[in-house]
Parts: sequence; C-alpha cells; structure tokens
Amino acid sequence: MLTLSYHRRNHNIHRRIHRPLSVLLVAVMALLLGGCGLGVRKPLATPTAIPTLAFPESNALNPNSEATPTTLPAQDAGHGNTAASESTEASTPEATATPEAATGRVFFVEPADHAVVPRTFTVVMGVEGLEVQPAGEVVPGAGHMHILIDTDFIPAGEVIPSDEHHLHFGDGSLEAELTLEPGEHVLRLQFADGAHRALEGEQYRDEITVTVE
Repeated sequence: MLTLSYHRRNHNIHRRIHRPLSVLLVAVMALLLGGCGLGVRKPLATPTAIPTLAFPESNALNPNSEATPTTLPAQDAGHGNTAASESTEASTPEATATPEAATGRVFFVEPADHAVVPRTFTVVMGVEGLEVQPAGEVVPGAGHMHILIDTDFIPAGEVIPSDEHHLHFGDGSLEAELTLEPGEHVLRLQFADGAHRALEGEQYRDEITVTVE
C-alpha cells in the first residue's frame, strides 16, 4: 500500500515538471522556425494572365482560304491616281488642229425642180461661200461648175469626164443654154477643183428634174 502511493506521487511530480518543459520547448522551436523563415508560408502571388494576341490565319497555312486583298489608304490611292493622271497628260499628244470644213454650197437657180421647159432653155447656177474661177490652178475653196445630164455624180477625188452627158464650164461661167429631147430629164450640178476633180461633200452637189415639152 505504501509502495503504490509512492509511485503515484512520483508520477505526478514528473508530469508537473515535463509539462512546462514541453510548452517551453514548443515555444523555442516556434521562434527558431520563424527566424529561419520556415514558419507559416505566405501564399504565392497569383500569376498575371498573359494576354493572348490574335493573329490572322495565314494563307500559307490554310490553302483553302482565299487571299484577302489589301486596300490602300485613301490618301495613298489619291496620290496614285494623281500620278497616273499626270503621266497620262504628259504622254497624250496635243490635238492636231484641222481646217474647218467649207460652209459654201452650189445649187440650181433656174429652172426650178420639176419645172416644165421648152426644148432649148436657160440654166442658171448659183454658188455661196465658194470662189468660182477658170480651170487650171488648184486653189482651196475654189473651182468651177459641171452639169451632168441623166447620169450619176462622179465620186469625190475623180476627174469629171467631158462628153455629151458631162458639160464643163471651165471658163467660170454660171449660165448656159441647154437643148434636150422632149421628156423627163435629171440635171445634176457638181463643183470641181481646177483639175476637174470632184470635191467631197453634199454641199458641192445639187439635183433637179425637168420635163421638156
């Protein structure tokens, strides 16, 4: 009985001594760990998200994609058009001046179209804006008359022949007497240059129809 009590008392003494020592030891270890940086770990910083750059799909990597045309800025395009315009202006030759077309004309004064005339009658020829001169010298805007009887006009540039159907007035006259068979006749007036070459243009022609009694 005495022995059991002795053991219990010793055990309580040991517990009283060891408990403060354990608390002290824990405190010392905590201080040591804190000084070495091994204490409570700080939370790691949250990594900053790296922005993702969006790049257009390359045509080389995607063969099925269509090529996207590149549009020039408006300012650059304007400069390009200006340069092209200047180049065109520089390369365009100046227009060649051409002489004004003749404004003159020839016409029958007498007889009137569809007139009834005797077998021998007078023909009067008129001219405006042209110079009538004898045949020989070729002068621009000048020439002489020809009367064509029941035959077509001579093409421009060709020489008007001289026969019973092609009457020449190379002396520069504007009046003549004609004698024709009874019936209907077509008279054509044609102006030609000094070399008897028919001139180009309707203004150098006139035509009437007469009936001879």
